[in-house]
Amino acid sequence: MDVYGYIRISSADQNESRQLVALHGKGVAAQHIYMDKQSGKDFDRPQYKRLVKKMKPGDLLYVLSIDRLGRDYGEIQQQWRLLTKEKRVDICVLDMPLPQIADFLQNRDVDVMREKLLWQKEMIREKKRELEHAERKIDHRLERLNEALQATLEEITIDKIPAGRLAWIRDKLQLSSYLDLEYSIRRLEENQKETLVFLGKVGVGITEESLAKGSFSDYERVFLLLDEEDAYEGETEEFPEMDCVMIRFRGSHKEAPIHYEKLIAYMKEHKLVATGFSREITLIDNGLTDDPEKFVTEIRIPVQRIWEA
Repeated sequence: MDVYGYIRISSADQNESRQLVALHGKGVAAQHIYMDKQSGKDFDRPQYKRLVKKMKPGDLLYVLSIDRLGRDYGEIQQQWRLLTKEKRVDICVLDMPLPQIADFLQNRDVDVMREKLLWQKEMIREKKRELEHAERKIDHRLERLNEALQATLEEITIDKIPAGRLAWIRDKLQLSSYLDLEYSIRRLEENQKETLVFLGKVGVGITEESLAKGSFSDYERVFLLLDEEDAYEGETEEFPEMDCVMIRFRGSHKEAPIHYEKLIAYMKEHKLVATGFSREITLIDNGLTDDPEKFVTEIRIPVQRIWEA
């Protein structure tokens, strides 16, 4: 993470020393401080543009006060979203909101104060939405983790694949370790605006044709199950609720073939046929523990009865 500072003064007559002192006090290096000497009516400023281009996700930007970014609150909101949402940069406004209230008390400008209060209210709403969004994602991950910890293992059941949405790519894989999935995961992640918590979300699949042939190590799908709130910019596919056969077992993808054999035998016995690619997900793997004895993997195969085909 790099730390940056931005200074704006409206004319050559103004002194930037107060802003410099504040930024240095936060440990911002001189080479990471960008300064424009021009009006804040818009964001067409050379140093600001250089700063935005320079920053990367996870960086931190300090400004002394919100009006150092600009004077137009509509444009400030747009830039705030650009920096925090698209660039994923953290922003710290050093003297907000108390100095702005003091400014109001000195100048008695009702309209300015009203704008500032409305701006702060919108920022609070936006932060609240972000926190609620993050809480839902954490709840989903905890739910999947609790399912894995409490799962009944080595038991085949008829269950449901809930209706949902996924992104997937065709990739022929032979999985010997989780690292074999890394390239495919990176391809899927390219279109994900937010950082993904991948627990229980990334999986691999075998087509129904390969399942029928008994090719239980020939993976041809890598998929990403998306939560309702996930902002994914690539192509996605919605699917309805489906009947499935399911098994959870101790181990990872390496132990999957023998469990596919059990599932296929169960399907034949109960006159079931696969209607789509399998969903194989490691619920607990070395992303969560170094102990292979605690790994848990789930396989679901969508099915229907043969006489319904």
